[in-house]
Order: sequence, then C-alpha cells, then structure tokens
Amino acid sequence: MDILLNSLQYTIPSVVVMLTAYLLIKQYFDKEIRQQKHELLMNNQKLITPIRLQAYERLTLLLERISPENLLTRVYVQGMTAKEFKLKVILEMYLKVDTPPLKAAINMLKDEFTENFN
Repeated sequence: MDILLNSLQYTIPSVVVMLTAYLLIKQYFDKEIRQQKHELLMNNQKLITPIRLQAYERLTLLLERISPENLLTRVYVQGMTAKEFKLKVILEMYLKVDTPPLKAAINMLKDEFTENFN
C-alpha cells in the first residue's frame, strides 16, 4: 500500500503538469494560427481592394461610353440625315473593334444597310 501511495504522489502531479502544459501550448498555437489567418486575409484585401476598385472604374467608364446619349452626342453632326448618321455609327463601331470576326459581322451589317437604302 505504501508503494501505491508513493507512486500516486509522483504520478498525479506529473499528469496535472502535463495536462496544463498541453492546454497552454494548444491555446498558444491556436492563437498563432488565427493571427496568421487574419494577417493573410488583411494582405489579400490590401492586394485585392485596388484591383477591385480599378475594375469598378473600368466598368463605370464602359457603361458611360456605351450609353446611347453619349453615342449620339459624339457621332451626330447638325444637319446629318438618318442614313448618314447610321453609316457613321457603323463606321465608329468598325473602328473600335479589333477582332476580325466582329469586323466581318459589322461589314455584313454595313452592306445590308447600304443595300436596303439603295
């Protein structure tokens, strides 16, 4: 019995110390992981926010440029007939398009338009 009490005197405090150390180390590592995730999120936001704002700015400019009111004021000249206006709009579209398939489609549209008016 004396041996059992003696071994429990050493075992119980060592188990308590081991559990305390485990819990403290686990808590420390959990805190470090949360802090690293937060820093990573903040770094990503610092990188993404300017890009997102630039994308919004480009989208706003695109929407502003394609509005019919701006198209009319940019292309229309006083005294222009409807036929001349439509041809000028088609020409503006053709000049702004870079890809050959779209240029071919605009050419087809222009040819069809000129055939209808002739």
